[in-house]
Amino acid sequence: VAKYLNSKVDTVIQSCAGLEPGDFEQVFKEIRKELKKQGKSLTLLIEDITAFTGVNEALLNVLTVWHTGENEQDGMCRISSIIGTTSEYYKSNFRDNYKNRVTQFIVIPDDVFGSSEDDLCEFVGRYLNAMSLPKDEVDAWANSDGSGDSLPVHDVKQGKGWDVAVTEEGKELNLYPFSRRSIVYLYNNLLQENYRTPRYLLRDVVEKTVASYGSVQLGLLEKNLSWITLFIAIAPSLGFMGTVIGMIQAFDKIQQVGDISATVVAGGIKVALLTTLWGLIVAVILQLFYNYILSRVDALVNDMEDASISLLDIVVKNSK
Repeated sequence: VAKYLNSKVDTVIQSCAGLEPGDFEQVFKEIRKELKKQGKSLTLLIEDITAFTGVNEALLNVLTVWHTGENEQDGMCRISSIIGTTSEYYKSNFRDNYKNRVTQFIVIPDDVFGSSEDDLCEFVGRYLNAMSLPKDEVDAWANSDGSGDSLPVHDVKQGKGWDVAVTEEGKELNLYPFSRRSIVYLYNNLLQENYRTPRYLLRDVVEKTVASYGSVQLGLLEKNLSWITLFIAIAPSLGFMGTVIGMIQAFDKIQQVGDISATVVAGGIKVALLTTLWGLIVAVILQLFYNYILSRVDALVNDMEDASISLLDIVVKNSK
């Protein structure tokens, strides 16, 4: 049943998206004709064709074309495609006519992480280290020689004494929140055999774990903010209660004296106004303090997410 349902995935996605079989071909024809008029060629880099579920075959059909005289006759520019995929997908999903059009192969070997668990842990350690460094510092390193000797290592504030990975140059990279054992276990059990590549390791193991850990840390950062919001809500209520008490005192004085002059009720009204004023002052101050702390927490979370996204390519490039 699952196999049958999966065979209909492309059709269902294209139908929901309102795509017809020839839509991609027509769009690319128009693009290539326009580029031809400008005297340009078209080069496309697809990091992972398997990510285009539902339209991957339609994309392959327009990306893998012969360089024949028909392009010149139709007024279309030359197209060159660099397509990333897994070995299993290439064997199972690339039709023979697609394979015949491939001119060059770049194969990333199965031992891309090295031949030992130490190499695997070092790869993860490099990524975690890059996430923990200021972006400017990593950019400066990547734009210089990018060598292991000059690799900056972040100052460990959380996870001291945790498992580390040691680079060839002798630099210790903290693996927190992972342990060496957990990295090896997740790599062997969470990733399918044909998906044990840097991209899938970082996307499906490291990034998800770090994101989950980040959510935990976010909860810890915000755990005491509920007290501030409680006092923000209580302060005006206490001021209002003081107002009621002040008015009770004023009416009590009127009852005792039997007169309703301003001198008699002034004391009670004063108490009512003062408690209201201080209740509002406390609420405003706490609200400003709460907003400041919340903005700092959001800034920290944004920095973590930005580092995770922007440094991914740098770490992959320099993790060899």
